[in-house]
Amino acid sequence: MWTNHHDLNFKKLMSERSFFEPFLKTYLPQDLLSQIDWASLQIYHSGGKHLETKTDQAFEADIVYLAKFHNSPNKEFLFWLHTEHQSKPDRSMRLRMIHYQSAELLTYLKQNPKKLLPSIVSFIYFQGKKPWPFKLDLAELFMNPEQGLKYFGN
Repeated sequence: MWTNHHDLNFKKLMSERSFFEPFLKTYLPQDLLSQIDWASLQIYHSGGKHLETKTDQAFEADIVYLAKFHNSPNKEFLFWLHTEHQSKPDRSMRLRMIHYQSAELLTYLKQNPKKLLPSIVSFIYFQGKKPWPFKLDLAELFMNPEQGLKYFGN
């Protein structure tokens, strides 16, 4: 059986808190950095598989971290950090990320039916030899971008 060594190495590296925390501190938006309770950062799961019911295909996230926010009065706010290793350009990456995020949130909701959903942020780590050729703008995937975005998810 063939195994993708790049994926395995990436998952191993990203599962090391000593690497992942500085990675986050480098790439997260500034407004989120100050809100994270760094002591609470932990791996929520690694390689979680989700079954797509319409296509009957499984897909998985590489590593999903969980952290709490500071200053969360009366409610537990969780901060999901989903990382995805990408070795080839994919025009549909933005839509795939929404799909992955939705699957993670649906799983969370099933396991925690009385809780509100946590925030979720995804990182795409691209290691292609050429720069990423596509914008990560969902509007570009629609024939009629304005109408597509207006009704998508509503």
